[in-house]
Amino acid sequence: MPDAASTRTLGLARGDASFAPEIRAMEATESLHDAIAFERVRALFANIPIGVIAEFLAIATIAGVMFGTVGRPRLVVWGGYMAACGIIRLALWMQARAPEGLQPRPERWERWYGVAMAAAGVGWGATVPAFLPIDNLLIEGIVALVICAIAVIAIDVLMASRRAAVWFITPALAIPALALAGYGGAVRLGTSLLLFAFLGVLFVVSGRRHKAYVGAIATPLQNAVLLREIEAANNSLREAQEDEQLVFDSALVGIAVFKDHRITRCNRKLEEIFGVRRGTLVGASTRLLYRHESEWREATARIDEALDATGQYDIEREFQRRDGIAIWCRARGQVIDPRNPSRGVIWMFEDLTEARRAAEAIRRQEEALADAHAEVQAANLRLTDAIGILPDAFALYNSDDRLVMCNQSFVDAVPGEHKMADLVGRTYEEIVRIAVESVATVPPEFRRDRPAWVAELMRRHKHLTGDDFVYQTGDRRWYQLRERRTSDGGVVAVRTDITDLKASEERIRHLAHHDPLTGLPNRRLLEDRMSQAFNLARRNGQHVGVMLVDLDRFKVINDTKGHRVGDVVLQEVARRLRTTIRQADTVARQGGDEFVVVLPELRRMSDASQVAAKILSALSRPIAVDGEKFQINASIGIALFPTDGGDPDSLLKQADMAMYKAKGAGRGRFEFATGVPRQDELRFE
Repeated sequence: MPDAASTRTLGLARGDASFAPEIRAMEATESLHDAIAFERVRALFANIPIGVIAEFLAIATIAGVMFGTVGRPRLVVWGGYMAACGIIRLALWMQARAPEGLQPRPERWERWYGVAMAAAGVGWGATVPAFLPIDNLLIEGIVALVICAIAVIAIDVLMASRRAAVWFITPALAIPALALAGYGGAVRLGTSLLLFAFLGVLFVVSGRRHKAYVGAIATPLQNAVLLREIEAANNSLREAQEDEQLVFDSALVGIAVFKDHRITRCNRKLEEIFGVRRGTLVGASTRLLYRHESEWREATARIDEALDATGQYDIEREFQRRDGIAIWCRARGQVIDPRNPSRGVIWMFEDLTEARRAAEAIRRQEEALADAHAEVQAANLRLTDAIGILPDAFALYNSDDRLVMCNQSFVDAVPGEHKMADLVGRTYEEIVRIAVESVATVPPEFRRDRPAWVAELMRRHKHLTGDDFVYQTGDRRWYQLRERRTSDGGVVAVRTDITDLKASEERIRHLAHHDPLTGLPNRRLLEDRMSQAFNLARRNGQHVGVMLVDLDRFKVINDTKGHRVGDVVLQEVARRLRTTIRQADTVARQGGDEFVVVLPELRRMSDASQVAAKILSALSRPIAVDGEKFQINASIGIALFPTDGGDPDSLLKQADMAMYKAKGAGRGRFEFATGVPRQDELRFE
């Protein structure tokens, strides 16, 4: 029997169709213990015909041996009783032969069968006192051997249920042993002792056989559970990769992953910068980005040395497009995992070609001014024309730190009514002080101390490091200030409005952590909020409530009215959930029509109950879409930290089980997970 059970349950782990009942049992109960119980009881009932047939053969054997030795009435009564016990077990087998017949509580069927086996055991045990005394000791011995044989067979047939086996063999062997001891005589007393000893052996054997059987079926069922969890994890990983790819491809800079000097991954922006077809760069050597072999080898050696030392690299240099045109890019590299450099380096490429061209134009104009004083005015005009087309604010200061040239964008950036001639000739500090007179040009953190903001700008201006300065002004706009020292000691400054770029980056970050339909936190941000709430609860000795809210009858709306109406309903549900909970609470979308509410700092169970009741009340009101009203409701499962689990996954699993309990109890209600204390006051264990 254990070998057969192992074969069957190994098939269950592979998902064979013949093991659908056990799989359905596991899905219905979400409990490995219940699945094992179902398989044990199923095997127990499957062996009923074999046990009854063996018992009928034993009854016939006893009747044949005893015929003519004892009176017929006693023999008929005993045989009728034993046959009735067998027929009762066959009746149980007929009722439970369908796989669904053992649901939902297989242990109850096991108890009924154990009672039937106990009755049969009493019948077999009553054989000796019912027919004794018998003058022929050989016949008494045969009867005892038949009973022992039946007990041995029962150990095999009933190995799936220790309870049924013990309930059968105890009366079957203990009653005749006591009867033989009571009648006296050396032989009968010896037989009584042997029966008691044999009963003890069967107790041990039945326990070991049952334990081996349970072990044979538990391992494959555990494998089946692990396979389901692995599949769910793979699905989550695939969704996360798709979200990551969306953010990756939406970036406004070129992004790539280099490994062993090969491009293993890149976004479309990088392909556009280097002028290649989609998918061409992936798998290619980084040599493709450089003009010459020697240039590539020199650059890779310098980059590898820097990455080994600091884990990052930042440079502006000339690269080559696929069509041979030289381009300037700012390349910033960062080792993905310093503990595991084999994972590669992530690079960001910013195309600076146009900015470099403008800067090159400025440099050429400066050289022209130095070459011939006679061409100063003409050179200034050309330079003014060149910077005038730039959308960014441009300014050139001489070695005395006075403004010698700027474009109209720079003039417009200075608050107040100014002309270019009013600003040219002023020092950098004077222009800064004019600018900070307007609150809109001062960052919020310096609004109460404007001199400190002037001092910060002067410090950066005088001690240029080559780094760009990014800041936000009081009107909530973002700027990037680039200042570079010129060859004659002056400073060229370019201020770029990067508000739109910052907004795009913020939208990308928001999409990475929020549900695009409802704007609620997604699973990634939810787990972070839950971990923070758990850490705070541990420090303060408090509890955290986790609610899983599942909409009832939402699928009907989606199927009959379409996904557009369903999306509007989900957005309204999200709005109602946000307005129902506290500001410190978190509501997130789990996926589909499931939402999760996190309640930190709980002191009483009634607090969670009140919130759940408010949510059910809010969601019970009809939702109007396109002039039509839809009535939905929700089922809520509530789990408590740390009572029901110590991490987000276990709490969500417990809340999910409680939610299904609420659905099974009639929907439109809430249920707590197991392990919730009975008293209203919660205690932190």
